[in-house]
Amino acid sequence: MKNPNPDDTAPNPKPNNHHSADNGRLRVEAPGPASAAGGGAAGGGVVEECSNCGTKKGWVLHNVRYRATLRRLCTSCVLRLHPASFCPICFLFQDHSNSQNAPPPNLVSCSKCPSLSHSDCLPPYAAFSPSPFLCPPCASANPKFSFFELDDRNKVLDKRLAAVLLCAASIAASSMSKAAAISRAEAERRVREAASARKRAREALDRFVLLSSGSSFQPGPVVKAAAAAAAHATEVSGSSNGGKEPSKNKTTTPVALTNKAHHPNGGLHHKQEEKAEEQKVKLELKE
Repeated sequence: MKNPNPDDTAPNPKPNNHHSADNGRLRVEAPGPASAAGGGAAGGGVVEECSNCGTKKGWVLHNVRYRATLRRLCTSCVLRLHPASFCPICFLFQDHSNSQNAPPPNLVSCSKCPSLSHSDCLPPYAAFSPSPFLCPPCASANPKFSFFELDDRNKVLDKRLAAVLLCAASIAASSMSKAAAISRAEAERRVREAASARKRAREALDRFVLLSSGSSFQPGPVVKAAAAAAAHATEVSGSSNGGKEPSKNKTTTPVALTNKAHHPNGGLHHKQEEKAEEQKVKLELKE
């Protein structure tokens, strides 16, 4: 009898189950303390936790702007803090921020929270139930109800958990898009304020130098326009008096140095100067 080949009797290697599909389910591996904290192989860092529930087993933390504050939330807390943004049964994201995206009429509201569920997603007996409708978190007797639970021994991401994760990611993306738009509007407002303040400061310096230096001063465009307007007013006054000089005992009204030039295109010139100042401030901020 021939001796068996040692290669034939060797045990088969174990498959790598880091990311394996099993009956439509995705097996995932939660990050360890070192990778969650960003410590790498050396470790030694603190495990990042959810800023709402304090869990360290969130597997994924989402960046969310909640009540004008940037927070790091686990998947379950993202859904719990935004009950009106999704259906708690099918986990379909509902964006109500745009007025054009009005909520459909076939939504059933929870009697305890602002959660909205599709009427098609409710069980058949819910329409005939005498008690008011409660969403799954409110109907649960567990005070620590979680939308996203992974078994510690068998971390499998099935279809339902994938829908929950996608819904939370959509809510977080919408929240951060709104935060970016608010930050952009705030930055543009500050640029306009800085340009306006810079222009007022320059005009104030022009007035000060004009009053203190006299004829040796080289006036700016605003001061020149005001001086030209004053000279024109003097000429008109002289012509109305038959070419005679105005009486010295009469008090002449000083011409105010305003931001706008006293000519038909003064408003347009003022707007062009403001735009130029805004461009200068933006360039300085970029540098």
